[in-house]
Amino acid sequence: MADVNTIARYIYQRAPTYGIDPNLAVGIARYEGLNPNTLGSSTFGNRDARGYSFGPFQLYSGSPDPSKIAPGGLAYEFQRRYGQAPSRENWQQQVDFSLEMMRDRGTSPWYAVRDQGGVDAITRKGANFANSVGLLT
Repeated sequence: MADVNTIARYIYQRAPTYGIDPNLAVGIARYEGLNPNTLGSSTFGNRDARGYSFGPFQLYSGSPDPSKIAPGGLAYEFQRRYGQAPSRENWQQQVDFSLEMMRDRGTSPWYAVRDQGGVDAITRKGANFANSVGLLT
């Protein structure tokens, strides 16, 4: 099972491949699901107000049952593409999928951007986090 630092490092390294600022990407993940509570949960997810969201980027499933992903959210799109629900085993695919979505659709699917003060603010917070775990040189 990957830990927070391993996943953060992977996000930071992969983001430029998709044309995404790595500080923005790691900032979004940090305020979504890149934490020990999410990563250590039995479902690799957290309940939110309307269902479950999974993994470091909290791919929304629209269902309180992690085995029954409802149409409409990023977890559903992930499942359609990869033939499996988001899980602790496919976290790297979730990261790459999320970075692709950011590139193609922007940051609006991630409420952390709004809740943390917008793109510039979450990018600064991402840089601070990246620095704290040794990703900035």
